[in-house]
Amino acid sequence: MPARNLLSPAIQATLRKRNFAELSLTQQQAIPPPITEGKNLLLIAPPTGTGKTESAMLPVFDQLLRLQGSGFKAVYITPPLRSLNRDILLRLQWWCHELGLSVGVRHGGYLAV
Repeated sequence: MPARNLLSPAIQATLRKRNFAELSLTQQQAIPPPITEGKNLLLIAPPTGTGKTESAMLPVFDQLLRLQGSGFKAVYITPPLRSLNRDILLRLQWWCHELGLSVGVRHGGYLAV
């Protein structure tokens, strides 16, 4: 089954809205079992722009949409590179806005609730 089909209809619709016609190779390999089954995964895929953030976060967003209650549900930690952090924040804000989730910055890390 393609990785895209493992994600909820809301995530799939948001992928279309973001013009992700196809998932990157990195995303196709990371989203199935390792991440969707809640297993730990170290994701290394140079160069920048290969879809590592979305590879990690799409399944997390998918799970967040199913959770009830208040409080922090996920923490995304980035390396301490200010320009990279701002790029990731903008992307996470877009995804969270589209999916009805909230995101905040705490000491360089991002929180999705």
